[in-house]
Amino acid sequence: MSDTPLHPWGGNLDVPLSVLPTGTGPGRSLPDALLDIYAPRAGIIIDTTALMLPVAAARGHRCFCLVADAQIADTENTLLRLPADARGWGQVRRVDTEYLPDAIAAFVCDVDLLTTTDTATLQPGWWPACRHALAPTGHVAVLSGTGSDTHALLVDNARTAGFGYQQHLIAVPAPTLDISTGAPGTPRHHRIHRDIFVFTPPRTRP
Repeated sequence: MSDTPLHPWGGNLDVPLSVLPTGTGPGRSLPDALLDIYAPRAGIIIDTTALMLPVAAARGHRCFCLVADAQIADTENTLLRLPADARGWGQVRRVDTEYLPDAIAAFVCDVDLLTTTDTATLQPGWWPACRHALAPTGHVAVLSGTGSDTHALLVDNARTAGFGYQQHLIAVPAPTLDISTGAPGTPRHHRIHRDIFVFTPPRTRP
């Protein structure tokens, strides 16, 4: 955590920013990076993004992918394309967004990493469910797909539920960072990074 004074903006957005290079070709992908940092042991992963499943299963993590009906077929096909010894580590479950808190709360203090979207965190009961499911050393990684105006709300909601705001990662699709990444943008440029907010569960269990 940063030692700087609390920021006047909502959410006290005062934690360090870390740029996370993620290669689009050979090299460390975003799922690899999140597993390396937040789930180094082969533990349980809950994924509501369908992004983590193939990598987590291939690395020997027990990964439960909770996705809506529209994503089921593609996610199951992704799992089936894995080698046989990796497929057994993954499981795809159909869970509509509004029922995610109930599905997550079925896990009890044994989840090492929960990856999700900022939209999912708005469901009633989301943060208490995460608190119930996470191991004491677990993490929630929220992959933001919305604009920066929603970031403070996300952090405020997590902190209100007792979660610690540990890190703001900025994932860029490049294996390395060099001077060219500092070039100024123009109106025709597209957003090339992804914001990821990482939270830790309260120290006292519910």
